[in-house]
Amino acid sequence: MSQSYSKQLTFILALFVCLLLMLCYFNRLATDDYYFIWDVRHNGILGSVHSQYMEWCGRFAATFAMDIIYKCFDIQHSYYMLFPLLSAVLLSAGIYFLLGNLSSKISIALTKSQKLIVSSSFTALLFFLSIDIGESWFWFCGLSSYLWSIIAFVLISLFTKHSTEEQLNL
Repeated sequence: MSQSYSKQLTFILALFVCLLLMLCYFNRLATDDYYFIWDVRHNGILGSVHSQYMEWCGRFAATFAMDIIYKCFDIQHSYYMLFPLLSAVLLSAGIYFLLGNLSSKISIALTKSQKLIVSSSFTALLFFLSIDIGESWFWFCGLSSYLWSIIAFVLISLFTKHSTEEQLNL
């Protein structure tokens, strides 16, 4: 990758990070989020997960994770801005380390800056190619169901590398 191309791509990705930071900062709770906060207040975390599982959504692990967050932060908007940002950082970091494992496995030398650019580009592409960015990145009850499953897949792929190699070598 040429130096000029790398600088241009880094500038574009910096603009994406600025956009993401602005969207996270100005994001607010949706109507569904207020309902789930009310549900957690009145039924507790486990009662809320049970009622949501029976009446709303079968994703009990995602519901449980979000209900913990709803319980901790209630309606304090300033803390909720961290979740889309943290999700983007976790996704980008997972792809970064996955690229490191993959490049060592297939013997391709990638520098840290190349891995950072590729992982950030993947995150930006996933962001812009999402069917509905507002529902999959900034709607908190949707964030846990949709984006966190992708992040979990990337991180599990990263952490299961050694056990898969051991099974293949046996």
